[in-house]
Amino acid sequence: MKSSENLVLLENLLKHAEMMFMKQGIKGLTMDDLAKEMGMSKKTIYALIRDKEHLVQEVMNYYVKKEVKTVEQIRKQAKNPIEEMVLIMSHVLQTTKELNPQVLFDMQKLYPKSWQIFHDYRNGYIFNFIHSNIEAGIKNDYYRSDIETDIITKFYLGAINVITDQALFPIKQYSFVALLQAYIQYHLRAIVSQKGLQELLQYKDIKV
Repeated sequence: MKSSENLVLLENLLKHAEMMFMKQGIKGLTMDDLAKEMGMSKKTIYALIRDKEHLVQEVMNYYVKKEVKTVEQIRKQAKNPIEEMVLIMSHVLQTTKELNPQVLFDMQKLYPKSWQIFHDYRNGYIFNFIHSNIEAGIKNDYYRSDIETDIITKFYLGAINVITDQALFPIKQYSFVALLQAYIQYHLRAIVSQKGLQELLQYKDIKV
């Protein structure tokens, strides 16, 4: 099989695996389930992926690349820092509507290498994005001038640790989307200036 054909097959495999992980979680999904869903033999799958751990890592890499592309498109589209954050957060809420929170718990507990990929993405690319957004917001009077950019950025990133803490927010009691929604409101309302609040109130796609 040509390498270009392999790449097409691999991308299709990762796309299907990502969707299945999002709905079912990682732990309960077997390679048999994936093969059946795709109408593909396990032999073909194992020609592309070594094992399930490798699959989870490749899916996470695929997810990160896709998210970076989406964020960059949104950054080009947004007219100001408020709109940038609203569009990003709307995207996050939309993509997590179908998310089974068990995905995050499974990854943290069972697939530390894959969790590290997510951790590096969050603490690298997302950190720089949020930091840049806050700086631009302060410079253009959309955010309060008395906030510490570095501290607020780390608060934002640290929220995922709080949201996924089952001791605080058991998944049987709290919707993951509801937790994200609450945090989005908390973050934006805490940092906007009067000018920023007026801009924020113009957007109806997200409750703020």
